Amino acid sequence: MAEKRTRFPETWKDDTRMTVLFAPFRDKSLNPSSWDQKMTFWSNLITSDCIDSGDIVIDVKTLPSRFERNGKTPACLSSVISEMERTGKLKQITDTEMLPSNKGASSSKGWMSWGVDTFIKAPISLGWNLMTKPTISSTKLVVVDALKTKCDEVCKLQCACMDCDLTDSVIDYSDLWVRSKQLCKTESEFYLVLKELAKEKRIILHYTDTNLLVKFPKRSESTAGPVMEQDIQIYSLKKASQVLLDRIEKLGKDVDRLTVEAKMYKRKDMKQYALRSLRQRRRTQNRMSKLSGSLDMIDDVLGRIQHAASDEMVLKALQAGSGALKTLTDKTGLDEVHRTMDNLAEILDQQNEIEAEMNMSRIGDVSSDDLERELESLIGEQVSSPQGTTVVPPEGASLSPTGGATLSSPLNTGVSAPKAPVPLENDMVEIADLLADLDFGSPSRPDPLKQTGSPSENMTTISKYSSEICDIDFPEVPSFSPGTPEKSKDRQKTWTKLPQKEAAHS
Repeated sequence: MAEKRTRFPETWKDDTRMTVLFAPFRDKSLNPSSWDQKMTFWSNLITSDCIDSGDIVIDVKTLPSRFERNGKTPACLSSVISEMERTGKLKQITDTEMLPSNKGASSSKGWMSWGVDTFIKAPISLGWNLMTKPTISSTKLVVVDALKTKCDEVCKLQCACMDCDLTDSVIDYSDLWVRSKQLCKTESEFYLVLKELAKEKRIILHYTDTNLLVKFPKRSESTAGPVMEQDIQIYSLKKASQVLLDRIEKLGKDVDRLTVEAKMYKRKDMKQYALRSLRQRRRTQNRMSKLSGSLDMIDDVLGRIQHAASDEMVLKALQAGSGALKTLTDKTGLDEVHRTMDNLAEILDQQNEIEAEMNMSRIGDVSSDDLERELESLIGEQVSSPQGTTVVPPEGASLSPTGGATLSSPLNTGVSAPKAPVPLENDMVEIADLLADLDFGSPSRPDPLKQTGSPSENMTTISKYSSEICDIDFPEVPSFSPGTPEKSKDRQKTWTKLPQKEAAHS
């Protein structure tokens, strides 16, 4: 059904809205806004429907049936068509305008008569028809927008088929119609397209004694120039080439036919007829050879023309390029180039000198060799303890002469300096002092404080006595509270026994 066609707008599905749109127009003064919306809807729908379907001409009698919906047709199309004619969206034509003119009569008319008919008589006839208000149902109308769309399609098709602007811009009317059958439904519509293109000067129609020629513009131009004698000559060459090709094809079919006849007569033992067919076949082949030679000559001439056109195009391009290059060269002279390159070299030399000077005067830059020597000196400052342990001073501290580490400036760091470790030699001296206060009653043991040898020998002696003292088995000291007389006596007894026990042990 018609309402299922996809080219209709979404409003087509709204029953309430379409009931209003299908109704006849009311007086515009009652509701101008609604009247304009309804007129715009139908004029756009008629135009888009013709473009989508490829129709250029519409018949008012069949137009309502194109928009049938639910068994109903719009009752307002007569007003729509009148308004579209008034605004120029539709134009009336006659049956004679839809057919190519008589070739003999047209050739006798010339360009002056054709111009009078196209630009004077046609507008006067259209104005007269509008004043007399002819019956719309008896006329055919052209949709202007659909016609312009079809004109663009025909021009694009011809442009795609053009290999050379010089040799392919002129084409015969019949050949163009055969090529454009896929675009135009009828030859009448095709002729209307050509007349519209000629009116817009996008093509030139040229009548000869036997043919109607159509000249298209070059692909780089928008309007076609007049038909020159050169165009007629090139068209004659192309036409002769096509005629020769058709004749050669026909002669080839004759050769095949004569070959079959000669074989048939041979089978029937009709030798004279067979020889006659062979002689005709040989003459036909000779004729084909001559025509093929002529066709080759014509094709060679056409090829040279195309090459000449290409050479002309290349020459024009080279001339334009040389002119542009000369203009640029004049603006940029050789002396200017030398001066610019010298300035650039001078600036680069100055930049290199600046960078070298900045590298030499760099502050605080220490080489990697200095850093490696500093690292070796830090490793060499590590101090070993008597037990073989290495004493490494903390950051910001230095080794004391006795082997301890002291902070160089604790106030600068904000952290209190740690206490320096007591050397082992001082520990031995304190232990010797304690032993000296004890009277063990052993005069034979040497005094550990009497250091007669070298410091290393004295340290060895002190270490030896310390080891012996550690091996003494001291008795348990009873626990007592300080200040008790009894416990003080017990302590005295215990300490008085120590020398005797040590003597026994030794």
